[in-house]
Amino acid sequence: MSVHPLLHLLRKDWHLVGVPVMAYAIAGAAAVILLGLQNQAAFYAGTVLLITVLVTLGVHPATATVVSERKDQTIAFTMSLPISAADYLRSKLAFNLLAYFVPWGVLLLATCALFAWQDNLPDGLIPLVLILFGALAMNAVLILSAALLTESMETTIATMAVCNLAFHGVLFGAANMSAIGPTLHAPHPVWSPAVFAFLGTYALVIAASLALVTWRHARKTDFL
Repeated sequence: MSVHPLLHLLRKDWHLVGVPVMAYAIAGAAAVILLGLQNQAAFYAGTVLLITVLVTLGVHPATATVVSERKDQTIAFTMSLPISAADYLRSKLAFNLLAYFVPWGVLLLATCALFAWQDNLPDGLIPLVLILFGALAMNAVLILSAALLTESMETTIATMAVCNLAFHGVLFGAANMSAIGPTLHAPHPVWSPAVFAFLGTYALVIAASLALVTWRHARKTDFL
């Protein structure tokens, strides 16, 4: 099929959340700058802001481009295009994953580079940074999956609440693990098996979530 109808969908979604996504990316960059200031209050503020940005970035596009499309009854525009249910799913996955993972990847690289180059920040924190960024990425995919599977604002919000609670559990648990906690102030990253266990779990959950969404939508013959 022609690529143009899918481009219409991508442009529509960008029109809905493109400006907020760019604003979140700018706020994330400001958070990384705060992390680099040799000030404890600035470091704390940067940490809170960075987490808030990545949480919001994982929620806003999914709710605006998937759930609100049903709620606001703008699905009629999509149904008027010569596309299949599979094409619709591909466009939603492509847009939302790019909208999240492009800023996420840039902020992850910037944060890791900051810890690697700043003498006042221990490199031992880099594995924890990866664990926390990975948890937030997994949460974003789970929220998007809930939105695509249920198209329900209530279920999506409930998923968001559970994911945010789980994130704080990961933060506390990882920082206090015997294999990770004592290494956080090390002058170099310590890549213990526990770190790879966290990252491997995230990868499996993300893959399973996307596979479930794809399988579920493969059984649909229309958008309703």
